[in-house]
Amino acid sequence: MNDAAQEIPASYREAIAELDKILAELEGDGVQVDEMAQRVERAAWLITHCQSVLSRTRNQVKGTLDSLESGRLNPGQTEAASQRS
Repeated sequence: MNDAAQEIPASYREAIAELDKILAELEGDGVQVDEMAQRVERAAWLITHCQSVLSRTRNQVKGTLDSLESGRLNPGQTEAASQRS
């Protein structure tokens, strides 16, 4: 995998915007045949990255909700946990 495929977007929103751009390029005439494999590789990497971000977020939310339900979470813990992320 080349360096471009591993460049990490600053945010989930940025990754989705880049995926949208790649899709538009692939659907139109914006990508030369020589660049197509590289763009598809980048899109695949971005999809995997986004899935990882969503999974990590889902686990954090589930953990917080589980802690709230069991009474193990103090009010200050939610703020501290969100600042670590």
